[in-house]
Amino acid sequence: KVTDGQTTLVTDALFVKEKRYHFLEVDNTQSMAENAVKIKRYKEMCKRGLFQKDFGYFPTVHIVTVSRSRMKRFAELCEGLPFKVYYHQDIR
Repeated sequence: KVTDGQTTLVTDALFVKEKRYHFLEVDNTQSMAENAVKIKRYKEMCKRGLFQKDFGYFPTVHIVTVSRSRMKRFAELCEGLPFKVYYHQDIR
C-alpha cells in the first residue's frame, strides 16, 4: 500500500533503482476501467505534491501490459505523470 495521507492505492510493486523510488503495475487481469481508476489515483497523489515535498520527485509509474493496443491507452491515461509503458514480449 502507498498513501499520501489522502489517497491510498495498492501498487503491484514499489522498488528502488539508482536511489529513486518507482511504482510497478502489471496489467494482466484488470479491465481498462479499473486501470483508469488506479491511474487517476496516481494523478491525484502527484497533483497533491506530497511525495515531491518529501522526496523531491514523484516516482515513475512503470506499466507492463500484454497488448500493444493497451500500451497506447495507458500512455493516454498517464499523461501528466512520470511513466513508462512496456509490452511484456519486449522485456522477456
